[in-house]
Amino acid sequence: AEVNSFVSSKEVIKGESVVFTIEADGKSIEFPSISTIASSRVQRTSSSSQMTVINGEMSRKESKQYSFEVGNSDTIESFTVKVDGKEYRTKEHKLSVGVPESSKSGDDLWFNMTLDKKDVYTGEAIVASFEIHYRVNRGVAQLNLEPFSPKGFWVKELKASSPVLKDGFKVVTKKYILFPQLSGNLKIEKQKIGVGIENYTRGFFATVKNINIYSNSHTVNVKPLPDGITLQGDYSIKATIDKSEVEVNKPVNLTLVVEGFGNIDDIEEIKLDIENSIVYEDKSSLKTDIVDGKYGGKWSKKFSIVGSKDFTIPPLKLKYFDKNLKDVKVITTDSFKIKVKGATESAKPKVERLDEPMRTQEVKDVMVTKNSGNEYEKYIYLILGLILGILASTILFWMKNRPKVHKEIILKVKRAKENKDLYNILLPLSNEYDLKDVMKQLEENIYNGAKHKIDKRYILSKFEN
Repeated sequence: AEVNSFVSSKEVIKGESVVFTIEADGKSIEFPSISTIASSRVQRTSSSSQMTVINGEMSRKESKQYSFEVGNSDTIESFTVKVDGKEYRTKEHKLSVGVPESSKSGDDLWFNMTLDKKDVYTGEAIVASFEIHYRVNRGVAQLNLEPFSPKGFWVKELKASSPVLKDGFKVVTKKYILFPQLSGNLKIEKQKIGVGIENYTRGFFATVKNINIYSNSHTVNVKPLPDGITLQGDYSIKATIDKSEVEVNKPVNLTLVVEGFGNIDDIEEIKLDIENSIVYEDKSSLKTDIVDGKYGGKWSKKFSIVGSKDFTIPPLKLKYFDKNLKDVKVITTDSFKIKVKGATESAKPKVERLDEPMRTQEVKDVMVTKNSGNEYEKYIYLILGLILGILASTILFWMKNRPKVHKEIILKVKRAKENKDLYNILLPLSNEYDLKDVMKQLEENIYNGAKHKIDKRYILSKFEN
């Protein structure tokens, strides 16, 4: 048996990919299962095989390739390969690991990284710009920029610009927004771009030669925010309502908007809790942009509040760190008093007004009558009879008036053409008539782009039960 191993290159740059290959000849070959090489994780594997027959004897030649990214270690260790039941060891390989050199202005290929600021607070937006310069006559066929994910930062990618001509160079600009998540001195390492250069042969057939070029590096000084604060920048907040008077069990719609510059993506969901009310809420939406070099945008959220009586929407607050003031700032919305027309206080049971005279009579009976137990039971039955009578009268009154309400609802449901219109009609009735499944489908249609078919006959059947 014969076992060999080799690497695609022994002189490598830290961070570049290297392929380690093991070859073996034999009838039965078992390659090792390798997850790390030279302390670096194996990124992918591939294999190939070839069968030969000499003098009636069949032999197999197999090879397996392991691709990994070169780190700090410069030694590829020995591995065990089993061939025809015997174990063989590959030899160690020493790598010459170099540090990538940054390209320079004036080179045929030049890759430059700039930051709009290097002294920031945690969460403060940094605009990182990559500029790739290459001479027009250099024959560049493709550019492959590796994913940009510096440690300690959350990254938001922006669209690349179209190439522009400048002093005999084509210049491509790619921008990112960086949000530091940790405080301290954070280093952004040199970034790599793969460049494919056309190489023409005598037959005028072009092949592409791939080379790597590197940018410069940067260190960012990140200052911590005060404890409990995750938002920084400069913001305004505003709340608006569509009405201040509403019929009982009808919704008031509240829209909350936050606008400004900073790490607006980190605004947490804002909740509403109002006594004697049911609050429905949409998912928040966010639109971002860069204006005059500053990152920011507009955050908004909508609420629907259904109250059983008059209620107040309290002020909503937003806390953030203002780096100009170097202090925590709290901004609030206005509060809103909502008048609910047709709301009534719950009536107290009339039987409570009979309790006191009945107790007086009960004491008198106990003192002068031997059959007080029977008299006591009479009053118990009288009270129960009154309670049952009141409940029966209430139910009959409700049943008598219910069809009038249904006619109005049924007419509105039949006329509703849009999901949003139908949702608003059913919102105050969803709990009473068990329409949770329909409301969920409507919400998914309105807010998530779903296409559930809403069966109005099913809805109308709920009102008939």
